[in-house]
Amino acid sequence: MVRMGLDIYGWVEVRYLDKWWAVVKIDNILSRNYEMFSLLFGVDRLGGVNMTIAGMRGFPDDASTEAERDYQAAEKPPASWITYEEIENFDWNTEVETDYIHIYKDGKLVGKVFYTSRLTEDELKELHEKGRLEKGGLTYITGKIRAKDLLSRDWEILLDLMGTLAKHYGSKNVRLVVWFD
Repeated sequence: MVRMGLDIYGWVEVRYLDKWWAVVKIDNILSRNYEMFSLLFGVDRLGGVNMTIAGMRGFPDDASTEAERDYQAAEKPPASWITYEEIENFDWNTEVETDYIHIYKDGKLVGKVFYTSRLTEDELKELHEKGRLEKGGLTYITGKIRAKDLLSRDWEILLDLMGTLAKHYGSKNVRLVVWFD
């Protein structure tokens, strides 16, 4: 079976004077992070996790003009949204189960893969049985990890930006509107 990549598109919006306004187009900020797609929106693709914060809610009826235009141009693919309040209230130390092998060096996440040739078949078997393996100064973890370890640098930047906007507009008034293609 051939798996095609799944990309994320959309806008960060703020609500001001009872209207949603597009402020940041995310297309060139976010890269593919299937674990985050799964955690936030329940997109079950490569790297699914065992919980979802918002799920697939559909495209919001009150979206900004820019988001509506871009979504229509994309021919209405699967869509959702999440407020910064929901992101802020989620316990990012929650353990989630994931399909990836996460690689750490000195306690810091340095990569994630489905398979690595750095490990022998016996080491891979041990990793999947025990959930953890130390080798060559690296720690390999599979299965349960903290949700915050799913965040790649681009997602950290986007969530920080949303947090800054929330300080000015309020957490309920900042949201991420997305669609997948």
